[in-house]
Amino acid sequence: MEKVELSEEDEELLRREARRARPLEACALLTGKLEHGLARVSRVHLAENVEASTVHFTVDPELLLRVAMSAEGRGEELAAIFHSHEGAAEPSELDLRFMRLNPVVWLIFSNVEERLAAYQLQGNSVRRLAIRRPHEASPSG
Repeated sequence: MEKVELSEEDEELLRREARRARPLEACALLTGKLEHGLARVSRVHLAENVEASTVHFTVDPELLLRVAMSAEGRGEELAAIFHSHEGAAEPSELDLRFMRLNPVVWLIFSNVEERLAAYQLQGNSVRRLAIRRPHEASPSG
């Protein structure tokens, strides 16, 4: 992946959820299509952090299964995992371990910096991805 396509409304929903959950980590599953280096998000599924933790998150496995099956029925897939940090909008060491298990885009929102960033583990390195709006044209057309 090179970019994430996320609507302004969906980004605002994620920001509000991060603020609402403070000081706990908020989390969500984002579904959509993965095509031509672009993770195109079409739906945001807010999720409860079942660990109720300020430093890590866990999504209910049954919710993950329901979201994945529903997306598959629409010809989509899990495109991204979202969570919030009270620190920087960068993957923690724990995030990096889980990124190996879940090689999708990871969106991290910093409540301190008020910033959303996107990352993906590609090989052995973490790559920061651009976030664009659905109406923005790609350079290739």
